[in-house]
Amino acid sequence: MGKYIEDLKDFTFKPLFLRCSFKAVRYYFTHVQSYWWDAATFFHAHILRYRGTSLKMAVPEEIRIVPSTLCNGHCVFCTYRKIEERGLTMSQDLYKRVIDEYHALGGGRISLCPTVGECLLDPFIIEKIKYAKAKGFYVYTYTNGILLDDDDNYKKLIDAGLDRLFISMADVVPEVESEVFGIPTALAQKKIEGIKALLDYLEQSGKPLALTLGFRSKRPFCATWKDMQAIGFVHHFKAKRFRIGYVLGYDNWGGTITQQELLGVQRLKRIVRYKRFPCARLLSVSVLPDGDVRLCGCRVKTSTHDELTIGNLSAASLKEILFSGKVEEVAQRFVRGDYPHVCKDCSFYMPATR
Repeated sequence: MGKYIEDLKDFTFKPLFLRCSFKAVRYYFTHVQSYWWDAATFFHAHILRYRGTSLKMAVPEEIRIVPSTLCNGHCVFCTYRKIEERGLTMSQDLYKRVIDEYHALGGGRISLCPTVGECLLDPFIIEKIKYAKAKGFYVYTYTNGILLDDDDNYKKLIDAGLDRLFISMADVVPEVESEVFGIPTALAQKKIEGIKALLDYLEQSGKPLALTLGFRSKRPFCATWKDMQAIGFVHHFKAKRFRIGYVLGYDNWGGTITQQELLGVQRLKRIVRYKRFPCARLLSVSVLPDGDVRLCGCRVKTSTHDELTIGNLSAASLKEILFSGKVEEVAQRFVRGDYPHVCKDCSFYMPATR
């Protein structure tokens, strides 16, 4: 998939490290990292004289398929509540076509990860996982966990052969979960119970699953860890049933999220100012529910249909779209300083300097 695309194991932390170094690590992700990208861009442009005039597409090691743009959360850190179009679910026929065409290209991993949305709102998500696994793909997905306990979804995900699961959560305290994810406290409690049921099922069944609990809390990690001990989560952590992720620098979603909307210890990342090279995340290709193929499966601004859309599967094959030259056209806009609207103020930028 490449170093420039998010790999879940690279965004996990040891509890002791987070508890002892919380402010320092947060400062790194909110400030130091972006200054580093600025410095790296300056070095490559002016010292190495690297112009970075193209970003050629190869067959992606991973492709992101957006199963649904429906969501049952209203998270303070997400732009979902501000985008123009919502409520689409990818048909089974289109999904199977994407899987089959990507398989023919020799692809490696399937990410059923909505850029915005919740995968468990797709009534066919289990069938989608099974179909991709039957083709031999490594499959992972993200969920906000709200529906894990409904109809034994936590069991179905594991039994379907899912390789990796990332659960986005605020805290193990229902009131904090409720505030950050914009859901009723009773629903937040149900979500936490669903995560506990999943962990218990992993213990009882012994089935493999690479699980990450990704915290987006308003509290410092030391407070969250203390409550994790009280409700038994630490037992499962020590048994290596899950990794801990903790967001320390929040993205601004192209400038649509402000610091005033975040809560507690949550901090926005500084925007990289020296965007001389194309963003490396452009090669994170996503397929939307209506068949649009879009560069950057990471972030949108006010619409999922924007200048990063490079084609639609109703008019061309996946291979034809990927190698149409549209990727290089977008890359050239960075070189000229004519950034796509969604990219101009995005704090998720990472320069493709090599």
